[in-house]
Amino acid sequence: MAKEVKKRPAKTVPSDGRVRKLTRKQEKAKAKQEARLQKPIIGSFRLTWRVFGIIKQYWRALGGIVLVYLLLNIIF
Repeated sequence: MAKEVKKRPAKTVPSDGRVRKLTRKQEKAKAKQEARLQKPIIGSFRLTWRVFGIIKQYWRALGGIVLVYLLLNIIF
């Protein structure tokens, strides 16, 4: 004799599109859960090396911009 387990019906959004507002406690719990799912930010050394990599990759364009600003500073 297996015991039957009653399943609750899935909560659905009312047909008019309104959704129940969460309590402060529920909002806080939801925010914590979403924060845990996010990837941690990268460290300062890794960020610095990535920036140097970008500068190395686009050195001609960035060097041209620096050269233009250097000339404008000398002129003005």
